[in-house]
Amino acid sequence: MKYLHTMVRVTDIERSLAFYRDTLGFEVRQDVGYAGMRWITVGPAGQPGTPSVVLFPPGADPGVTDDERRTITEMMAKGTYASILLSTPDLDATFEKLQAGDVEIVQEPTDQPYGVRDCALRDPAGNMVRIQERLGEGGEFLLVGAMLEEANGHPARARDLIRPVVRGEAPTV
Repeated sequence: MKYLHTMVRVTDIERSLAFYRDTLGFEVRQDVGYAGMRWITVGPAGQPGTPSVVLFPPGADPGVTDDERRTITEMMAKGTYASILLSTPDLDATFEKLQAGDVEIVQEPTDQPYGVRDCALRDPAGNMVRIQERLGEGGEFLLVGAMLEEANGHPARARDLIRPVVRGEAPTV
């Protein structure tokens, strides 16, 4: 089995396309129109075969009632309906580029206690987009160690294990 794509509802296909293509740097992989609606598939530029994001209108699902559609639209606007998690090798550089555009920033780059440095923003429909810088080589073992330190009542030691790895340095173990 292979993961293909994620479906993301959008309220304005053109604004969402501009966000994913122009702001995030994704490429358009497919643009399909049907019954007055469009489904646009985007994905990381120059990375064929990687999972894609399909942008589609809220009215595209005939199984959703008008009340459900209103609820979905309200949740999208609050950023609680859908979220996407992206990865970058340099979060600070990526964030700097995002700030230069017209982007709603929800969270500036932050070191998380679970071993990543991440930021959060919203797409034009309100969907949450989180971008993280992953741990370096062997980081998953330090993450487990940090989780154990946290569980044993040593949150400062847990943060000391994680911070250097997030920045690409060797931790003191």
